[in-house]
Amino acid sequence: MKEIVHLQSFLAVARTGSLTLAAEELHVTPSAVSHRLRQLEQRLGAKLLRRTPHGMALTSEGQQFKDRISDPIEAIEMALRPEKEQEGPLTVSVMPWFASSWLMPRLKRFQLRCPDARIRIETSSQLSDLAHGHVTAALRFGRGDWPDIEVEPLFDEWIIPVASPDVVAQMGLNAQEPARWPRLPDPDDLWSSWFGDEVVSEAMRSSIELHDTSSLTEAAVNGMGVVLGRYTHVAPWLERGDLVTLASQWIRMPKRHYLVRSRHRPMHSCFPHFRRWLHDEVKRDRADGVMFSGDLIQPPIMEDSSINRR
Repeated sequence: MKEIVHLQSFLAVARTGSLTLAAEELHVTPSAVSHRLRQLEQRLGAKLLRRTPHGMALTSEGQQFKDRISDPIEAIEMALRPEKEQEGPLTVSVMPWFASSWLMPRLKRFQLRCPDARIRIETSSQLSDLAHGHVTAALRFGRGDWPDIEVEPLFDEWIIPVASPDVVAQMGLNAQEPARWPRLPDPDDLWSSWFGDEVVSEAMRSSIELHDTSSLTEAAVNGMGVVLGRYTHVAPWLERGDLVTLASQWIRMPKRHYLVRSRHRPMHSCFPHFRRWLHDEVKRDRADGVMFSGDLIQPPIMEDSSINRR
């Protein structure tokens, strides 16, 4: 039984990326989780986890080990759970912009992979009541500090200035000068992070203010100015040529994409399959060069539509 506890601790840290969050999930102390991990690594003779600026991350050996044990451990946990109530579909709450730009184009692959799974996607910008409502899980974007929620990191988000080809053509040589861009204000004040306060204060400001990701992207597509696009959202427009980039470097946002569920609610039988599929989709994107790491990088795709090529 002790071995199962060690494996559960390892999987909890792998899911949450944090000793503290794993400890809260398991109702033990962080030092107890750390001790279990050391014992597991000593038994296996391999380093499974490493510390990063964003928390605990899997090593290559850790990822391989997690892939081998995730399904068996989840099956054991579900078998030991008291008899479940009659289950409905797995209901997942998703932000509208993330659903349209990232999830829906991939969801057919989940259907082919799990043809018997019943899943319901609900779009909402509000974090649902995962403990008591009908929503079983959610895909959310934030800092991962929601209370009483099991938080599992999926991937980072990146920003880059984008505009319509018409706006770029109208700017001419001014497209090379950020201070002369017709900039749409960002509700998260990310322009300061991108260019610094001095350039931001000098920049041409639009008279239009928009306060959600979808509206900002639509405004850019319709030629209203330059926006800081969230890559996950603007990628389809970049691929179609409706938007182009005005810089050759990308910067990571302080927020990330997460899969979340209540810590106090039984796990839906379909949830492990959905979770595994999500991580496989992230791996697919990384293999295709769509996901990346680092604070400032060269864009992995859309190079031909970049204004400043280096």
